[in-house]
Amino acid sequence: MKQPEYIHSGRFFRTLIPPEPRRYAGQRWAKMIARSTHVVFAGIYLGALVFEIDPETRGPWFLAALLSGLAMVCLDLYESGGFLLQLRGLVTVSKLVLLACAPKFGAAVVWVTAAVAFCSVISSHATANFRYYLVWGRGRIKAAETRG
Repeated sequence: MKQPEYIHSGRFFRTLIPPEPRRYAGQRWAKMIARSTHVVFAGIYLGALVFEIDPETRGPWFLAALLSGLAMVCLDLYESGGFLLQLRGLVTVSKLVLLACAPKFGAAVVWVTAAVAFCSVISSHATANFRYYLVWGRGRIKAAETRG
C-alpha cells in the first residue's frame, strides 16, 4: 500500500514513517511476548486495586504494566511511526497517559483502570477499519501491522 501523498517525503519523515514498515528477526515473537507480559501485569495490577492491596505491594505491578505497555508501543513505533496517526495508536497513547496518571485519581483509580482494560480489549479485537483508521489525515497508511 502506497503512503498517501500528504505524508511529507523528506528524509526525517521517511525515517519516522517509512514507505514500508520495518521488519526484524523475531518480530512476531517479540510482540507476542510483550503483549502477553503486559496482559498479565495489567491484570495483576487491576486485581490488586479491586482487592485493595496496599500501595507498596501493588506498586511494582503498576510499574511492570506501564513499562510493558511502553515496550509494546516502542515495538510498533520501530515498525513505523505511522502507528501514532492511526486510531489504535491514539487509543494506546491515551491508555498509557491514563495509567501514568492513575495515582492521581484517588478512589476512582479502580474504575479508571478497569475502563482502560475494557478499552484495551475492545480496541485490540476491533475490525481493521477501526484499528487502522487514520485519525490525522485521510485514508490509510501502511504502519505497524504484524500480529502479536
